[in-house]
Amino acid sequence: MIRWLTFAVIATGLAWSGIWLWQASAQRSATESWIAGQQARGWLVEVDDITLRGFPNRLDQTFTGLTIGDPDANSLLETEVFQILRLSYAKDHIIAVWPTPLRITGPQGTLTAQSDQMRASVISAPDGTLNRANLEAAVLNITTNAGTLAIAALNAALQQTGETTYRITLNADGVVPGDLIRTSSSLPQTLQTLRADLHLTFIAPLDTQTPQRPLPTRIDLALAEADWGPMRLKLAADLDVSDTGLLDGSVTVQADNWRDMLALARDSVPNGTLRLIDNGLTAIAGLSGNAQSLDITLTIRRGQMSLGLLPLGPAPRLR
Repeated sequence: MIRWLTFAVIATGLAWSGIWLWQASAQRSATESWIAGQQARGWLVEVDDITLRGFPNRLDQTFTGLTIGDPDANSLLETEVFQILRLSYAKDHIIAVWPTPLRITGPQGTLTAQSDQMRASVISAPDGTLNRANLEAAVLNITTNAGTLAIAALNAALQQTGETTYRITLNADGVVPGDLIRTSSSLPQTLQTLRADLHLTFIAPLDTQTPQRPLPTRIDLALAEADWGPMRLKLAADLDVSDTGLLDGSVTVQADNWRDMLALARDSVPNGTLRLIDNGLTAIAGLSGNAQSLDITLTIRRGQMSLGLLPLGPAPRLR
């Protein structure tokens, strides 16, 4: 009996070792194929070293000196170490980890993100359809050409709610704008609230196996809000998106102490435009009886914004 039990244990161990080696080989091949495929599309993909460890229950890949460039977006992503972690028996659930700073360079400059713990979890269906994703970071510092933003804790989640519809939520705690925004000394250092909840409908399901980025066809923003000292901003939107990126629908804006918000935009908006916005919003706020509060609905038709009968110009176009 003991001999048969020993034989069974050895046979099981050898079989599992063979399975792990086969999975490791398949993952290496898939990685090499992905890199070759992106290079064939004209992308820049460079990596100094790739290691795979985790026997017997994990398949953990570590990329050292990783650089990815997208010529269409004129952007470059760089990180010294990037990891993809997963259990050998749950291939459709992966965890991506950035233990070193992540640098993204684009037309507007360079953004560097550094965190004590920045990781993303992705769960997909066997056909590659994205089911669920989550990004979390602790003590996140984001540095750009304009300044530095610090976040004590960040959590962003995406969940498939229909065939082509996804819910996205964002929560950020302890947001310190730092020198990114020139603020009044009367404002607290940290924002009290920063969160958003929206549904996006795309022309096709999001797919983890292809680099295509489907355009959204509908945006339903249930709520986006930010509280910073006496300032409070709430947004809601119900928008359709054409195949050329034009918006149709409405955006509701509620703002308390909106003049302070305009003051924060003084460095990025021309003085003439700022005065025009100030005069218009002053007139609108006066209609409600509270000059410090706004509750307005912007209408967007074929990419053009208006407030009632007053045209405001083109809305942002999605590309």
